[in-house]
Amino acid sequence: QPSPGINLFTSSSPLEGRTIDSDGEGVEVAIFDTSPFEAEGGYSFEGWGPPEVEPLALTVSHPVALPTSQPAEDVDISDHGLFVSGLVYAVAPASDIHLIRVLNDQGQGTLQAFVDAFNLYLQQRLAAQGSLQNTVINLSLGTSQPSDEELPPEGRRAIVRMLELWGFEAMPDGSNPIFAMLISMLLADSYGATVVAASGNDSAGEPPNSPLPSQIPAAYPEVVGVQAGSKTPGRSCYANEGDLTAPGGDGDAACAPAHTTCPTDSGDCDFGVISYTLSAYQGFAYWVGTSFATPLVSGLAADVIQVSGSPPPSDVQAALLCSAQVTGVVDAVAAISNCP
Repeated sequence: QPSPGINLFTSSSPLEGRTIDSDGEGVEVAIFDTSPFEAEGGYSFEGWGPPEVEPLALTVSHPVALPTSQPAEDVDISDHGLFVSGLVYAVAPASDIHLIRVLNDQGQGTLQAFVDAFNLYLQQRLAAQGSLQNTVINLSLGTSQPSDEELPPEGRRAIVRMLELWGFEAMPDGSNPIFAMLISMLLADSYGATVVAASGNDSAGEPPNSPLPSQIPAAYPEVVGVQAGSKTPGRSCYANEGDLTAPGGDGDAACAPAHTTCPTDSGDCDFGVISYTLSAYQGFAYWVGTSFATPLVSGLAADVIQVSGSPPPSDVQAALLCSAQVTGVVDAVAAISNCP
């Protein structure tokens, strides 16, 4: 059965030391998400981390236009991207973390905006170093696979033919791709980036052992799909099926992901994921969901890359999957020491 943690810190006290020495140095982690920052630029958060490590530093960019945010009474989750960034930092504190805004304050975006920003990032990274080695891409976002009505058989056959002509492997049987997103994932993988994505939070009403399949792009073979794990232990009740599990927290009474401050006099934080925000009490909040399991795996991917010396994405993915063989939960020690 899965255990709730990833074996990153010593059991006695997380601040006393890590069980692994790797910290992601020399690896860039690009997070495509929301942004709570008004302007692009560099941001550093002194005092937000343990004293023995450098503070969280972010490079923030807002490269594309987004749908207009809804009125103020609607839920504002603009901190989502910062929260995700803090979880990458927890696992790989020396990695170079870039937050790229592709979702508005309600976590909404368009396929066009995402693909434009994603491909612009690939171009800039390739221009800077000639490949995407030492790059991890975190996608705590996703969308549903098109239905047969939305992508009829002749459309799917045309996409398969184009992929074959371009030298990419055929798609899995029965999958209906979003072509622009699929090509972006294939390009990232082929140039050396490791892509990690959230499986999605759509399975609250499904039977316990029958979660829905991963959203896109987590469902693509080139992408590591991450489902959330709970304290019980096991897959979180709301999580879609992923390739592996990382801590994401339990749902509320209705099995829905929750976002709240974390008052010390309540039981709200018995098990969840805690990270940085700008708006919450003292800069921290409690959140649950596959979005927050994902950056723990992205941070570990950065650690694997650092230790292994710029391996191809297939080797990084193999190490992550291997580390989860015993419990289903990705394991930091196994990923960097015991797995190929």
